[in-house]
Amino acid sequence: MNPGLCHILGVIHSCDVANIKYVSVTESTPADCHHSVESWDNCGFRRPVDDPEVPRLLEVGSRVYADGVYLLADCFGVDLDGPPEFTYELGACTEDIDLGWYFLPKGSLGACRLRYIGKVGGIPRIEAVIELAMSPKTDPQVNVKGCYITKIDADPVIYSKHLILPRPGTDFSTPEALASVGMTVTGMPALNSLRAVVEARPGCITSADLPLRAFAGSFELTPHAEVS
Repeated sequence: MNPGLCHILGVIHSCDVANIKYVSVTESTPADCHHSVESWDNCGFRRPVDDPEVPRLLEVGSRVYADGVYLLADCFGVDLDGPPEFTYELGACTEDIDLGWYFLPKGSLGACRLRYIGKVGGIPRIEAVIELAMSPKTDPQVNVKGCYITKIDADPVIYSKHLILPRPGTDFSTPEALASVGMTVTGMPALNSLRAVVEARPGCITSADLPLRAFAGSFELTPHAEVS
């Protein structure tokens, strides 16, 4: 999903615009439903926000998201000056936060906004943004929106939200059930692309080389389904 499909959506949203100046794709999501203590510790969460190791840990833990910048550059046919630039904003917990499975002391890293910025000719052109928050009780507050957002500065300007909602009737009384939605949308783009990858030309390919059909799912057809 990210890096991957959410950036493909950004490309699709550019089909009806001209004179593109800047493209931004953002994943803005709560982090408290992903119960992986080691993962978050490895990214620097619950360390003092002024710990000099925190920015490095965040970059190491999130560098894979820079792939989205390369994907967009490939699709738009532009050559980046070099590796995407990493920038960050850190949110410090304004009080002790106990999530039951994770404890964040006051003053520790509880939220962040990370950006990977691709430049062309010295000018920022493409960015991948990740907004994560364990709690809204941070300073500054990172107001996560629970969706993927595409912004395109062009003629006209594009602003699009991609929401992922639970299937009706699903029991989401536990954090694990809620997290399963994220696991599904992470895995399905890869599974749905298998046929296209098998049928592709020999050699190295990226998401930019795959047809949109590679990112389409399959219908659940039942005896009562109407097919037209």
